[in-house]
Amino acid sequence: AIAAAMGVAVEGRRTSGLAEAEDADGIEAATARLLDPLALDRMAGRARKIGGTTHISVVDAEGDLAALSISNGEGNGDIIPGTEQMMNNMLGEEDLNPRGFFEWREGSRIASMMAPTALLTGDGRRIGLGTGGSNRIRSAIFHTASRLLAEDLPLEAAVDAPRLHVEGAQLEIEGGTPDAIVAHLAARWPDHRRWPDRNVFFGGVHAVERDAAGRFDAAGDPRRGGVGEVVA
Repeated sequence: AIAAAMGVAVEGRRTSGLAEAEDADGIEAATARLLDPLALDRMAGRARKIGGTTHISVVDAEGDLAALSISNGEGNGDIIPGTEQMMNNMLGEEDLNPRGFFEWREGSRIASMMAPTALLTGDGRRIGLGTGGSNRIRSAIFHTASRLLAEDLPLEAAVDAPRLHVEGAQLEIEGGTPDAIVAHLAARWPDHRRWPDRNVFFGGVHAVERDAAGRFDAAGDPRRGGVGEVVA
């Protein structure tokens, strides 16, 4: 809690301009912004940044399925006229700018790694899933889908199972991966990192399922505080 409070204070100094203020007038103005009641309300109880990418999956009794991934990152300060919606800032996302930073062509659409997914299986299962996690979105969805389809794991077990991620020549190995598998992977991937436990780095897959008999299941990823609910 103390560390979180320190982080909020540092962020408050930065956003108020207090960290850069050099004269008495600048310090006075920045302090007023820092101690403004609205600013204090925004800081109260805030232990961490609210933002990033999240996902919602829903399936109903008729088998209608919806999967929605949405990014509410830092924003870019530009409000779309008539919508009250702020444009996001995707020019700082390495995975979305394969030509490199500052190479975006004005007027062209930027692709997204977000991939809300529907799985319709041969045995009648209807599964919706998706995740946040920047570059790790592709690996988190692939891992979960492969556990569901190839290993036939239940929804919650498939979401909770440890994951891998490859970026360039580096392999990321999530905690919980059996030692024998880690040893095999390390021999094939000299450039690797083994994480000590489950980690938010590996995404947050939230999924729902309706099987052929009409039974429901839902799983939220504990890596990102996910929640799964079945409502009668």
